[in-house]
Amino acid sequence: MVRNMSVSSRKCMLLICILIIGTLTGCGSGKSSTSYGLSADDPVQISMWLSGSEKRQNAYKEMIKLFNETEGASRGIQVSTFSYEDDAAITDAFHSLTDAEGKKSSAAEKSDKDTGKASKESETENGSKLPNMLAVTSGSELLYEKSIDFVDINDLIAKSTKEEIFESLIYSGTIGRDNNFRLLPVVKDTTVLAADLNKWNAFKADKEHYLNELNIWEGLSVVGETYHQSTGMSLYGIESVSEYMMAGSRQLGSGLISIENGNPVIRTDGGVMKTLWENYYVSFITGGMFSHNKKRLKDLQDGYIAIAAIRSSETSELGISTATEGDAFYMNEYQILPYPQFKNHDKICPVDTSGVALIHNGEKEDMASIIFLEWMLQAENNMHLACLAGGIPVNKKAANPQFFEIYLDNHKTGMSEMEVSTMRIALEMTVDAEVYAPPLIKNYGELVDYLESSMTNEAHKDRDTIDDTEAIGNSRKTALEKYTSDEHFGVWINEFKSQIPQN
Repeated sequence: MVRNMSVSSRKCMLLICILIIGTLTGCGSGKSSTSYGLSADDPVQISMWLSGSEKRQNAYKEMIKLFNETEGASRGIQVSTFSYEDDAAITDAFHSLTDAEGKKSSAAEKSDKDTGKASKESETENGSKLPNMLAVTSGSELLYEKSIDFVDINDLIAKSTKEEIFESLIYSGTIGRDNNFRLLPVVKDTTVLAADLNKWNAFKADKEHYLNELNIWEGLSVVGETYHQSTGMSLYGIESVSEYMMAGSRQLGSGLISIENGNPVIRTDGGVMKTLWENYYVSFITGGMFSHNKKRLKDLQDGYIAIAAIRSSETSELGISTATEGDAFYMNEYQILPYPQFKNHDKICPVDTSGVALIHNGEKEDMASIIFLEWMLQAENNMHLACLAGGIPVNKKAANPQFFEIYLDNHKTGMSEMEVSTMRIALEMTVDAEVYAPPLIKNYGELVDYLESSMTNEAHKDRDTIDDTEAIGNSRKTALEKYTSDEHFGVWINEFKSQIPQN
């Protein structure tokens, strides 16, 4: 049939084929990397400034090394890193650099006026020294500085990549009325419970309670009080009170932070706050909950508590350890449990607020940065990063528990049994749940500091008073009545509302 076609018909068919092929190869987001001058023969250098735990930073560095040797080498992109202790250290370093460059720029401008020549030297120095990417949390002050020319990630990220990320995490990384996508989620820590089985099993032998009772906050509070009455010790501690309050209020139907018409609003619903108060403050003063060290992981290891709500990346520090109790020497064995939920509400999986922000450094470097980040967001690469970091993937396909089992079968991860157990629990937490991080707000760091202390300081003070009352022979139950009353909650909530930082 083709043989019998006229020359003009053949040309017409050839043109149609070319158009179809052109259409197919043109799919994607924006221009191809070659159109930005990226070349393996002359690789572009881009940089990422890192903050966070040593484990998280090492995970990023290992992925960057792998990228530079593979995808980066073939596409002409090389990534370097600079490490900082926390967001504040990155802010200080950034301001030091921009202040110094500002002085150089002023000096250059003065010299130009004197000589009558225009100079681009200071602009070149700024472009080469400022980072392309900031790996920070939403508490970083830099994210909200109007003088920094951040990339709207919506303008660069491929639609297919964006669709693979948990929608809730994209929402939490946007800011402003125009929904500027500023903080790209890459990998997230979640929170799990770590239980000391020696302490728990000794309690279980005396009182008939089971670990699955701890899957809800209300059950944890009840069992915690019984544990204190039975052992004289506290059952559990929470690493992040601010996360408990923000994720808890969200799950209970009225989140502390909401976005209305592009503006962040802080709301305090009385019923929601009462539930949070009862399962934190009341549990603390009745003895079920406790905190002593700066980290709940240390409280667990030191024996102050039997169960700790800690970051998923921290469980690698547990494993099987030894400890002494009096003259006895014993082994500590731990079991990982899911983060508790509030009963009769939809599931929520709280995650940290970390991500990567891009700073404009020209089209070529911006494109190189997004190519690197999209590579890290590919399902297998994202799972590899999560395994290294002790967190969970943000790629929905990679976050599927079955994907992890297949990945384990086909890759040498180097993960300990404790880390594998943690990943399994963490990924199960994402199933049929909202993976939640609070939205970006300018005073997020100040708000976190306030929430961390708003109930905890009063709980410590009041528990000491109650313990002293019991120590001199008075009834603990009678002493508690004053502190667990509706009137006492009313005093606390009024003070809480009047002092909570507003955006």
